[in-house]
Amino acid sequence: MSDRAAFGEADAALADFLGLDLTVAPDVRAERAVVAYNSATRSLVEAGLLLASLKRDVSQEQFLQLLAERGMHKQRAYSLMNGAALAARLPEDQRDQVLSLGKSKVLALGNASPEVVDQMLEDGDIDISTLSVRDLRARLRDLEAEIADTQAQRDAAEAEATGLKKKLAKTPVEREDAVPVAVADLRAEFVANTGKVDLALKSVEAIGPELAMMIGGPAHDWVDGTVRLAVSGLTALRLQIDGVLRKYVGLLPDGDRPEPVPSSYLTQQELAECADAWKVLAQTHTYEQDLRAHQREQERPRGRGRPTNAPKAPGKA
Repeated sequence: MSDRAAFGEADAALADFLGLDLTVAPDVRAERAVVAYNSATRSLVEAGLLLASLKRDVSQEQFLQLLAERGMHKQRAYSLMNGAALAARLPEDQRDQVLSLGKSKVLALGNASPEVVDQMLEDGDIDISTLSVRDLRARLRDLEAEIADTQAQRDAAEAEATGLKKKLAKTPVEREDAVPVAVADLRAEFVANTGKVDLALKSVEAIGPELAMMIGGPAHDWVDGTVRLAVSGLTALRLQIDGVLRKYVGLLPDGDRPEPVPSSYLTQQELAECADAWKVLAQTHTYEQDLRAHQREQERPRGRGRPTNAPKAPGKA
């Protein structure tokens, strides 16, 4: 026990002033200490209820005037009312749990949103009584951020679904192959993006033989680390693809063994459109490769000879 917590003459004098009998048995003193501690929190809730009823019965101006005359700040009054509102809406078992906490913790819970408090009280892994007030407030902030993020994602998904439904409902069937325009756009986008991935993977694959040719040469010491860099990047990409694939498979009724159906294949019109798009994709991919090579060349020390021109973008003379 520290010196600050040691019981001395000043403490005995304070006990006399408060009318506390410190000569009773230890178990009695322990029980009275718990009752006094809990009563402090209950007094806080009682104060909040009294203030809430007062605010209901008088005007806002009169309410604030009554507070000012008694030296109570408006913010403190609203904090007390929040604590009382928290206790009032909780079921009896959770109310007892909250009322057994200290005043500062009850006020912290009262000032948090109901969704955050409910999640914290329902989380069996969190013992609020063992948390400091600072840790409790930090945990409340974290939960509030998590709930807000989840709600934002839910709202975005709902808005996207609503927008797609409206688009499907309003878009007429204008294509010769009878594929709804909105669906055709999504199918074309998917084919285009998987085409980009295919081109990128072929380019990555082509780097391997070039690295193999460097083994035993001047850059030999760098081959091992570069191969490990490639393996790390490809592994991360594979995990990402696996995650995306699971999401798509989860949309199917036949689960992990999807079978193609007639609409799984592109129509003749879609094939023609994708062929035209593929030409542009391939040209763009080649241009980007050539541009990166040109930029690397420009960064090297210049020797004699005419400087090379930058590659032309597809469609530009």
